[in-house]
Amino acid sequence: YRVVASGNAVGFACEKCPTGYYSSSASSTSCTACAAGTYSSAEGATSVSTCVTCSGDGTFSTSGSESCNTCPTHALDSNHLSCYCPAGYFSTDGGNSCQPCARGTYSSSAS
Repeated sequence: YRVVASGNAVGFACEKCPTGYYSSSASSTSCTACAAGTYSSAEGATSVSTCVTCSGDGTFSTSGSESCNTCPTHALDSNHLSCYCPAGYFSTDGGNSCQPCARGTYSSSAS
């Protein structure tokens, strides 16, 4: 829970931390985001232990995620933190899609 202004000058209310966040101490004024590569689907989480590491090949998450995302076709995950195109493939949109190199061309490194 975190303390937030309730919209009037006299009172305050406590709100549950949103999914992807937790608050492990009493009297918190903010929630802490689960680290990139982890996620939490629990609302009102009270411990970093609710942040679960993404599992399986080709999955990733950004900080404060409520679930893991799947990398696009042909893309690989980098320690569940982001996706990249392997050697033999390329991307023109930052790794959101990976296209195979055309005949007569090549890519020897990941991008």
